[in-house]
Amino acid sequence: MKTFLLIIQLFALCSAAFSQCPPSAMKIQSPICDTPRNLKAVLTCTTAKLNWKGNNEQTYIVNATGTDADSNTIFEIKEAKYSCDENGNCAATISVKQGVILNWNVQAICNINSAQIYSPVVQDKQTTIPACNAVAQNAKKDNLNGAIRVYPNPTTGKLTVEYNSNDAGNIHLIIYNLTGKKILSTTSTLIKGNNSYQLNLANLSQGTYYIELSNTIQSNRVKFVIQR
Repeated sequence: MKTFLLIIQLFALCSAAFSQCPPSAMKIQSPICDTPRNLKAVLTCTTAKLNWKGNNEQTYIVNATGTDADSNTIFEIKEAKYSCDENGNCAATISVKQGVILNWNVQAICNINSAQIYSPVVQDKQTTIPACNAVAQNAKKDNLNGAIRVYPNPTTGKLTVEYNSNDAGNIHLIIYNLTGKKILSTTSTLIKGNNSYQLNLANLSQGTYYIELSNTIQSNRVKFVIQR
């Protein structure tokens, strides 16, 4: 409440004496503007559908950046188009390339007494766009039909692998270098639903690698980078 009154007083003062207005580039952040929640991305090899829970009475700024690990090129999308339904389920879809390391964030804007108030910027977990052949394989109904997420990417050595499975069983995690040489292999239990694995790769040299998740039916690879 104190924050709200302070903002109102600031803009009242601004109206009374123009010379005391805050700079036009200044963004005033306050919790009275609902912060976006439950950020997640649904990925294919060509698109990323960005989802969050918001308020259809607010507007949003959606920004995304991506890095191609092979060419080291960067793309940036500012204020991507989005939509929100009457229940505040919001989404934006952007075009991407396979193998790109994607980061994105969203910020709400509220209009209060003719003043623009901003929520904090909320950042989603860094993720890698899957290869198109992996997406095609994942369309098959078996226990490797969920998206693989690895983070942080690049990593200094500790890597988290997340995978959502429709079935339970065993899963093999195998790491290869760019020449296809197997560097590390381990087997773990796969449960139905969300799975998370932590790998310590501190002994590996800097460079680009692939992590493969496989079962007796098929396999799927995701690229990651070790950088120190």
